[in-house]
Amino acid sequence: MVLKRKKNLADLFADLNAVISAYFFKAPVKKMITLFATVINLPTGEATFLDYGHNFPLKISINGEITELKMINVPIGVLRKMRKKEIDKFIINKGDTIVFYTDGIIEATGNTSEQYGYNRFKENLLEVSNNNSNTIMNSLIANYNKWKDGTEPDDDVTLVVLKRLST
Repeated sequence: MVLKRKKNLADLFADLNAVISAYFFKAPVKKMITLFATVINLPTGEATFLDYGHNFPLKISINGEITELKMINVPIGVLRKMRKKEIDKFIINKGDTIVFYTDGIIEATGNTSEQYGYNRFKENLLEVSNNNSNTIMNSLIANYNKWKDGTEPDDDVTLVVLKRLST
């Protein structure tokens, strides 16, 4: 099994792409996967990441500055052989927060055709970013639910909030 071998993110993604693309080019399947993966060294906060077509996670510094963990790539499975990308790096300092989310949140529509939107999501995140991860997540979900106004979700909704403790 691939995951049992020690591989870096780039090699792991290349292997996954080979498997997914083998099915992507066969009708009627034609599937692909957007994927973001990160490895964080917990004692130092140093991290590496790769992103293949997924929403850019948001890193919020303790002083309220938002940074997108941005990398432009096509989703896994779109190309038979993907170009090996360089792994990017970031540091999550004490007190910083990272929010991972799916497009089902920002592209959600409620009773209108207007989307919840990336800017609304970021504004809500900034308002609550000084709280613990549970409070941040609950606030983001509450605002999403308010926007949906009782309508069914348009897509999957996934939200992960990581906060590095200050102590």
